[in-house]
Amino acid sequence: VSEEEPEVRERAEAAVRSVAGTTGEVVVYRQGRRLLVVTSLESDPGISVRAAHALASRVEDAVRDALDAVDDVIVEVH
Repeated sequence: VSEEEPEVRERAEAAVRSVAGTTGEVVVYRQGRRLLVVTSLESDPGISVRAAHALASRVEDAVRDALDAVDDVIVEVH
């Protein structure tokens, strides 16, 4: 999807950026009519595991709000 439907990837990137302040890497896959969004974010090395999980949850929610057809969002914070 990322290359064939760039507007979908751009909407996912904008959603990630709105929460994380940066885009990181965002890849969007289509599974039939549904979408899978995978993103990898760099964070402050001192971030706690709890804070990283909270960030990942907020990013997931933002992506789901931005794209109706999202089936799953995978967020890696490192």
